[in-house]
Amino acid sequence: MENIHIVVCDDEVSAVKLIKERLILILTPLIKFACYEYTDPYEVVNLAKDTHIDLLLIDIEMPDIKGFDVVKEVRRHNNQILVLFITNMDMYVYESFKFQPFRFIRKSHMDELNEALVSAVTIIKNNMEIFNIPINLVTNKEVKVNDIIYFESLHNNVKVVLNGDSYVYRSTLKHIEKQLEGKKFVRIHSGFLVNLKYVYLIRETIVEVNCSNKKILLPLSRNRRINLISEYKRSLR
Repeated sequence: MENIHIVVCDDEVSAVKLIKERLILILTPLIKFACYEYTDPYEVVNLAKDTHIDLLLIDIEMPDIKGFDVVKEVRRHNNQILVLFITNMDMYVYESFKFQPFRFIRKSHMDELNEALVSAVTIIKNNMEIFNIPINLVTNKEVKVNDIIYFESLHNNVKVVLNGDSYVYRSTLKHIEKQLEGKKFVRIHSGFLVNLKYVYLIRETIVEVNCSNKKILLPLSRNRRINLISEYKRSLR
């Protein structure tokens, strides 16, 4: 597996050093990673323009620019980044929710960082997993599981829909469902298997999914609706 890219940003050098030490201690046995250390938040924004950042640990209250604004700029280039806000300011907890952070950690409770790092890396590793699509008898197309939006049954074939692309190949939804067990894919209809990450809205008999910044309507069986809602809530937790 390729290195993941982790950024630590705090205007205090001592805080950056402490977090970096935790990263090395906790993550070295789990995954290969490259760590970028910054006390200037503007350098984080510049890095995000040409480097995919998987995990950002950032202070909120910094001179000139808040951590919230840095996250907003970084997500212009990468909306899949996981963010851990680390701060002394409890008053920012509720405001931080607007930026959908993975965790909010107070500097007075840095012991919480250990579990947060392990959980974040688990998610990142899952997002980097590869799914092989047999294009023909000798060629496979490798795609990230995280990039798959849904599968549709087409008689003896299936269509896999990605952001901006799709492929048809010989298989069954039953077989694919087994392959992706535990990967947050849910059967919403006899003919559709959906990645919960892309579910936008659940109606009575329709599921709206985000596909290449467009909404697509997929059929939802009434007898599968309760399970879908349950799995969707679990994925949010």
